[in-house]
Amino acid sequence: MRRLLLLVLATCCVSMTLQAQIDPKKSYELQTPDGLVLDNQSSLSADAGIFLSHRKPGESSQVWKIITLKDDIYRLVNAFSLMALDNGGEKWENTVLQWDESVQNVNQHWRFAKLDNGRYTIQSVPTGLNLGLRDAPQFGSPMWTVQADPASPYQQWVLVESDVKVDMILPKTESDNDWENPHVIGRNKLPGHVTFVPYANREEMLADATYTTPWQRTASCRVMWLNGQWKFNWVKQPEDRPTEFYKPSFDVSSWKEITVPSSWEMQGYGTPIYTNITYPYFNTPPFIQPQRGYTAEAEPNPVGSYRRDFQLPNSWQGKDVILHFDGVYSAFYVWVNGKLVGYSQGSNNDAEFDVTRFVRPGNNTLAVEVYRWSDGSYLEDQDMFRLSGIHRDVYLRMRERVGIEDVVLSDYIGKDLTDGVLHVETTLTGSGKGMKKGWQLRATLLGPDGQEELSETKPVNVIASKGGTTTVAHDLFAGNLSLWSAEKPSLYTVQLELLDEKGQTVEATFQRHGFRKVELVNNKIHVNGQLTYFKGVNRHDTHPTLGKAIPAESMLQDVLLMKLHNINTIRTCHYPNDPKFYAICDYYGIYVMDETDQECHGNVSLSDNPDWTEAYVDRIQRMIRRDRNHPSVVFWSLGNESGGGCNIKAEYDYAHANGGGRLVHYENQNANADMDSRMYPSMKEMAAMDRDGTQKPFFLCEYAHAMGNAIGNLREYWDYIEHHSERMIGGCIWDWVDQGLRPDYLHKPEGWYGYGGSFGDAPNDRDFCINGIVTPDRQVTPKLLQVKACYQYVEMALNDGKLTLRNKYTTLNLDALQLHYEVLRNGVKVSGGEVKIPSTRPGDSATLPLDLPAMDTEEYFLNVDLALKDSCVWADAGHVVAQEQFCLRTKDQQVEEGSGDLTCVIDPVTGLMT
Repeated sequence: MRRLLLLVLATCCVSMTLQAQIDPKKSYELQTPDGLVLDNQSSLSADAGIFLSHRKPGESSQVWKIITLKDDIYRLVNAFSLMALDNGGEKWENTVLQWDESVQNVNQHWRFAKLDNGRYTIQSVPTGLNLGLRDAPQFGSPMWTVQADPASPYQQWVLVESDVKVDMILPKTESDNDWENPHVIGRNKLPGHVTFVPYANREEMLADATYTTPWQRTASCRVMWLNGQWKFNWVKQPEDRPTEFYKPSFDVSSWKEITVPSSWEMQGYGTPIYTNITYPYFNTPPFIQPQRGYTAEAEPNPVGSYRRDFQLPNSWQGKDVILHFDGVYSAFYVWVNGKLVGYSQGSNNDAEFDVTRFVRPGNNTLAVEVYRWSDGSYLEDQDMFRLSGIHRDVYLRMRERVGIEDVVLSDYIGKDLTDGVLHVETTLTGSGKGMKKGWQLRATLLGPDGQEELSETKPVNVIASKGGTTTVAHDLFAGNLSLWSAEKPSLYTVQLELLDEKGQTVEATFQRHGFRKVELVNNKIHVNGQLTYFKGVNRHDTHPTLGKAIPAESMLQDVLLMKLHNINTIRTCHYPNDPKFYAICDYYGIYVMDETDQECHGNVSLSDNPDWTEAYVDRIQRMIRRDRNHPSVVFWSLGNESGGGCNIKAEYDYAHANGGGRLVHYENQNANADMDSRMYPSMKEMAAMDRDGTQKPFFLCEYAHAMGNAIGNLREYWDYIEHHSERMIGGCIWDWVDQGLRPDYLHKPEGWYGYGGSFGDAPNDRDFCINGIVTPDRQVTPKLLQVKACYQYVEMALNDGKLTLRNKYTTLNLDALQLHYEVLRNGVKVSGGEVKIPSTRPGDSATLPLDLPAMDTEEYFLNVDLALKDSCVWADAGHVVAQEQFCLRTKDQQVEEGSGDLTCVIDPVTGLMT
């Protein structure tokens, strides 16, 4: 006990001694005994390393503010970046870095101990490791946390006062702004629901282009599009905004116009900012403050003021009118005719407002005030260009005083996969008075061929009172099922008609449904009874000239390119996409991992902060409610790179209770997920995790980083996944498209694309956004062709002049393909032909004899192509789906046949291939 007391007294003495030496008004250099100094090398990136440099008097990157947190615990803040020295979050020896200053971040807590020689050791509080070096100090040495050894000169520091003045940014501690309050995620917003179009009757519905291709713009008489030209005013900060612009009497005639939807930076307002992790503002959630040296210093929080008029038809008088936004970055207020309607944040989720009491027949004025940054932006820290504004569709929809509010589809498919029952649960809502008696709701199921399978009309007494809801359930039997999969995306149609007591149609709408059975079997995924691998990419919403405002044509181009190159899966990194995109995936056949708009990579402490729970859950709730009827959506994802905590658990609980039985993914906290997930493991690491005995499927949510000209050892990954793994189900390449931008107003030449720093943006991660397998304008690259070859669904081997084909499709019979081959002698074709492929079902193999020529001592290659016999919705007849090349003979040397086939031996311990 006496020894412990002495130790405590000694520690207190050291602490008091240091506090007596540290002047909170001064700044310091941290020098090694031989005079090198701790330096962030003038970086503004949150994850930048810390190094030793030669001393330069007055160099702010070499100067540190030492801030007292507790009696003997300190934070070191760099004078140049105003970021804190951070141990990197590791509990073992590791390089240190700088990170946004945070009171809650214990990785920024350091303890000083004074030595007899007057120098100090600086110890990481959570790890007990010392700030120091592994080897002798020299210029450019990176700093580490290392095992504590006070006697080591490599862990000793000299504090030297500096004349450099550090202008610290004082953290905000309170705000009355909705956009700086995590508890305010909306005002007067309606609950989320599935995407649907209301029609006056069945005839109007069947005549609409949206009925057959739901990504097209509807012509329904009950929808009024508000896209187009709006009056627009931009200011750099909220204090400068026109506070009364929403009043119809406010003159906006001199304002310029902007297209809605659009990203306002692409129109010349403000600066596009590309950052991966670092927040573009001072990291003090939930507040928005400028950070010195950042773009936000000159543009603290831009505000866009939008105005337009619209003409409300007389026929809409006395009806419910709903104002709908598909997506706005990042927070906004809405006024109609000078009256405040509501507020919303959550940039990639729908927001709807009931504006019935605000509108009138004839001319109406709509005003929207958009804030570039909000507390919601702390949950939108994705690796992408940060752009702003109304970036998705805006429209009004009209509903009778009793109408359809939501439709939820679920199905039961029999064990033999031939019969099924579709459960249709329709919610009706009222805004009038009393009860509507004698009404009916008719549900009709049509097959993929458009023929009626079953129709059922149910009587219903509708609660017509405002806020009242009525739920009606239909169970529709379907026999001789045509199942939905990415290879055969068979879609049924559910038509709904609400009829009044006279049998007149009050409202009609429809939903697409794909009967499919997704099962977990022996830790792998089976779709419709077939083992299925997810061969995917991560896809950002990005367009070279439009930014985040993605037209349907670009979405369609992406999906078709993927289908043509054997990609069957998309992870919507890292937010829900436009609702039109899911309709395209349903129609053409793409599996989707639908990801919540939630990433706090720059401050993962938010994931375990209960003040933010409501914001987290709201984001996944709105995604699921909107997208749950899409057969293309096979997995939910809770977000990306946000650490773990109570808020991730709350998301998972919501998804499990309301997600329609889909498996849930989250890479940062696998315990709160139905699958294990990992980014960028080596082959050895992947094999070790695959075989660790865990009873879950294992997914590579990001792998094969596509920066530069190649995308790594794809073929090795897939040989292991398909032939040797125990629980691997596939993965998504990072990423689909280069995020380069070429705003039209800059008048740059074709082929020029800007990346981080190109627009004077700070902070930025330079060209780290240029890592797609297609270019910004979706040109095919060698990387994409490499993906096509590695993802193909036919495996080929050549032995004794016979070609063996193994069918890796899940529904396609290989007799739907045509085989063409040619033999090249020194690069010149000498023979070839076509071979009919016999019936070869999924999982089966076929061996075909080839007529190969006699060979001399020259070089011979065999090229084999497999092409579609018939056209389909995504490709013309003759499109090559698989190909292989076999070396028959090198010059003057016999080569064993079959050498073109990739065959590997896997070490069961290391997972390495030989």
